[in-house]
Amino acid sequence: MNNESQISFDAQYHNFTIACPIPAFCVGSLREIFFDCFNQTLFHCHHCGVGRTVVLLFFMIVFGFLILVGNSLVILVGFKRWKQEKASRLDFYKTSLAVADAMAGFQALFLMPYNVIWSMNLTPIKLGARWFELKQSPEAFIGGLFLLFGAISSVFHLLCMGTEMAYALIKPLQYRRLSRKSLYTSLLLLWILSIFASAGIAGIPDFLCIYFASAFLFIPAGLLEKSGVLGGTTIYAIPTLSMLALCGVSIAFVRNRRRIGEDDADNSRMSEIMRRQTISILKTVILMQAVFIACTAPSFVVMLVTYFSDLSCEIEGRAYSFAFYITGTNSLYNVLIYSARDKTFREEIIDLISPGYLRRKKAQALRGQLRERQPKGNPLETATA
Repeated sequence: MNNESQISFDAQYHNFTIACPIPAFCVGSLREIFFDCFNQTLFHCHHCGVGRTVVLLFFMIVFGFLILVGNSLVILVGFKRWKQEKASRLDFYKTSLAVADAMAGFQALFLMPYNVIWSMNLTPIKLGARWFELKQSPEAFIGGLFLLFGAISSVFHLLCMGTEMAYALIKPLQYRRLSRKSLYTSLLLLWILSIFASAGIAGIPDFLCIYFASAFLFIPAGLLEKSGVLGGTTIYAIPTLSMLALCGVSIAFVRNRRRIGEDDADNSRMSEIMRRQTISILKTVILMQAVFIACTAPSFVVMLVTYFSDLSCEIEGRAYSFAFYITGTNSLYNVLIYSARDKTFREEIIDLISPGYLRRKKAQALRGQLRERQPKGNPLETATA
């Protein structure tokens, strides 16, 4: 590579401290990719290649499809229960959460593959130039805000569900008296707060959204810069600690009630009957929160490592890409948790996929009951005897 190319590289990339404009799956440093593939698109660059791109696209499309379809089924089941007046308060929250989770599926199925295709069809130098063009562009701002809003709304939903379960355990009679109007108000406020929280973060001075080429996402740049790591960890730590606190309160209350019930068998029986279903739902919510914390933990760890160490933008890009992808899979795990924990939900999902399943199952159960009620043996022999 000639001196002109060296000057071009230094002029454009020597200030890169975050978000190298190269895909995370490309092998080699930014400098190596730039010089080895100066006149080649990333599709044809041996550091990246078509094979890796196809594999990434495959997983994006599969996960995006599963997230979008799975959460759409949750929404349909919730709507069906609401229409039949069988929906519980948790069903409403699960349906609303599915809307927030579906946003991640939409991004993985449509937006990210589109970003992969146009990015890989550029040379490294053109992708770098495009990175600068997109910096704080309307496209980047909308994409970053979309990602931020989906994440914040999911966190708020989990917090509200944890609060509901704690209240249902501690004040069961008052909880049963809560009206549907209060539920609709809570859901409306939840979405309004998510909008205001996202807009409030976007309104911070020097708020910047960029195209994160390593993961093919538009994200708030503050998540990657050292100056924004403390803010990012705070945003992560507050809801996480709140969830853990709510779980701790609920578990401690259940254990305390069981300990008291051991001294009074009648109260123990009554308490167990009244709270058995609530405790089962509580286990589901705690499992959802635990999976959420596990999926978001890699991002938290990467933020801390980035803050306390001086890593190259290539390593940071790959680490953040891995963390973001793991976080995104949480939107699919919620559907799997519902399916594993709720037999009725599984049956209603099957009924949506195979119409008439529940009707056939009820008919089969009814025939089984009729057979059990029939007298055993041959009725003619009984009459003769």
